[in-house]
Amino acid sequence: MSARSRKEISPTRKGAVTPMHPRAATAARDVLREGGTAHDAALTALSTISVAEPFMSGLGGHGALLVAPPDGAPYVLDASARGPAQTPHLPPPARGVGSIPVPHAISGWIGLYEDGARRDLHEALAPAIHAARDGLPVAWYTALMIASHARLLNGDPEARRIFLASDGLPPQAASSTRSPADLLPQPDLAATLQRVAQNGLAELTIGETAERIARHVASNGGYVTEDDLATVTPAKRSAPLKGHYRGFTIHAGPSASAA
Repeated sequence: MSARSRKEISPTRKGAVTPMHPRAATAARDVLREGGTAHDAALTALSTISVAEPFMSGLGGHGALLVAPPDGAPYVLDASARGPAQTPHLPPPARGVGSIPVPHAISGWIGLYEDGARRDLHEALAPAIHAARDGLPVAWYTALMIASHARLLNGDPEARRIFLASDGLPPQAASSTRSPADLLPQPDLAATLQRVAQNGLAELTIGETAERIARHVASNGGYVTEDDLATVTPAKRSAPLKGHYRGFTIHAGPSASAA
C-alpha cells in the first residue's frame, strides 16, 4: 500500500475522528481541538464527506446516527428515508428520478445540531462549503466511482456537467507525484450548503432547495413532491436495536441504513 492510499491519522486529545476522507477527518479534528463537542465534529465531518463522496453521503441520501454518551444509554437519531405519499403500485425503477425517496440526510444533520452542538451552523458547515466551492483533489475511489458510472452520468446533462470533463472522460486521481489529481469543484452544492447553513431544515422543507427538488422530480416523472418535503422534521432520539455477541452488546439503528 502506497503512502497516497493510506488514510490520514488525525490525532487529538479530545477524541478520535474516522471519516473515510482525510479532508473530513482533519476538519472534524480541528473542531474538537477548538473546543467543539462530538456533535459539532460529527456534523462537520458529515457535511464535508457529502462533498468528498457525493455518491455515498450526499444531501439526497439518508442514514442513522448512533450516539453513545459517556454518562447515559446509547440512542439513535434516525434520519432514514421515507417513501413519497404517492407511489406507483408496481415496484419503482432501480434508477432515475422515479426511484428516489424523500431525502432525510439534512434531517439527521439538524437533529444532531439540536441534540448537542454548540457551534453556529455556519461554522459547522464552513469546511464543507469551502471544499465544494474550491474543489477537492479527486481521490482514487471517487475517480473509480465516477468512471464506473460514466455512462449513466453522461445520460444526464447536469451530472455530466458536474462530474465529467468536456471530453466526456472522468476526472483523474493522483497516480504519482508527477500526475496530480484533478480538482472537482461543485459550486452548486456549495450554494446549497450555504442556504442550509442560513435556513436550517427549512431549506429542505419550504426553501429554494425544496422547490428545485420538486420541480426537477415532477418534470422527470418522479413522485417526491413539495408536500412530501414539507413533512420532514429533525431527527429525534429513539431506542436502538440491541443484540449480544460473544459478550459484547451491539447497538444499531432501528431502520434500514448503512450506519
